[in-house]
Amino acid sequence: MRTRRLLSVRVGAAVSGLLLALALAGCAGESSIPFLEPKVPDVPKVEAGNFPNFSIPPTPRPPTMSPAELAKVQSELENSANDAQRRLQQADADAQKGQP
Repeated sequence: MRTRRLLSVRVGAAVSGLLLALALAGCAGESSIPFLEPKVPDVPKVEAGNFPNFSIPPTPRPPTMSPAELAKVQSELENSANDAQRRLQQADADAQKGQP
């Protein structure tokens, strides 16, 4: 009775090991196990450029800002960046004065 149980445990371990090895072998290389690959759907071949076009043609849109508005915003951004740079340099100079 004991040998039969021991034999069934060994057989079960061997089968488990074989299944584990088979599962890992499918993940190991570029090619997978042949009978476990998904079925490739039968898709008819179509020549290039022969696909239907369901998209809407692009509509021309006016620019969001006029060139004058764009220049104004650009100059405001540059002025803001320059002010921030000056404040940073002033704070650095003040910190340098406080150190011995």
